[in-house]
Amino acid sequence: MKYQSNRLSLLSLISIFFVLVIVTSLSLSSEIQAAWIVGLTIILWASGALPQWLTALVFFVFCAITKVVPTDVFLSGMFSPAIWLLIAGSIIGLAITHTGLGDRLAAFIVPLMTSYRRALFGSALLGLLLMFLMPSAMGRIMVLLPVLMPLTEQLGYKDNVRAQHGILLAAILSTFLPAFTILPANVPNNILLGMVDTLFSDNLTYGDYLLLHFPVLGFLKVTMIVALLMWFYRAPKPLIIKQDFPSLTRQEKYLLAILFLTL
Repeated sequence: MKYQSNRLSLLSLISIFFVLVIVTSLSLSSEIQAAWIVGLTIILWASGALPQWLTALVFFVFCAITKVVPTDVFLSGMFSPAIWLLIAGSIIGLAITHTGLGDRLAAFIVPLMTSYRRALFGSALLGLLLMFLMPSAMGRIMVLLPVLMPLTEQLGYKDNVRAQHGILLAAILSTFLPAFTILPANVPNNILLGMVDTLFSDNLTYGDYLLLHFPVLGFLKVTMIVALLMWFYRAPKPLIIKQDFPSLTRQEKYLLAILFLTL
């Protein structure tokens, strides 16, 4: 397997060099250059020969070298607030894992979850509450995972994959699906808000939108999610593993302050 992986990587590098020579040396139209670049990107993504982030970087480099499109076009995503919300969520999630704050927060929550049912409802409630604080579903998920993974271990579900999946899905689905009922809770809602304002010269109000959608598409949906997870991901009563933590470290205090200010 390792030999095949190295072989694929070598072939992908040769392909990149080959396409680079073609699009820079030959007098090709911008359409033909774009076809070569897009075709190479699709092949690299589909084959998995290179990591996805590296393939995206190769695409950006080719666009910059050949100038098939203006720089402000192929880098337009970097000017979108959505991408920076996603990046911020990734950084916060990594920081929670690195400092050990996720384990500490999990230990604080564990005593409240004396049964698997409470663990599911607690995880769902945590994801639901975070919707009102953070306007990006993917960002919220990246913040929740470093807390929920230690939580499942401290509940004694380290070797119970079904229980782990149930708790994780409860939080992820509860912070993603009902988010459409809260105006600033995800990117599509913000796009809808801008479209209504531009096309119809009307403003959607936070309270009216929440009152109209949240009771059914929010609260009832979360209840149904938990009920289905209890049915499909059954698990025994948790065996709580108590962990003693020292006082907050300087890094954890800094991270808590950053979380308080950003959220």
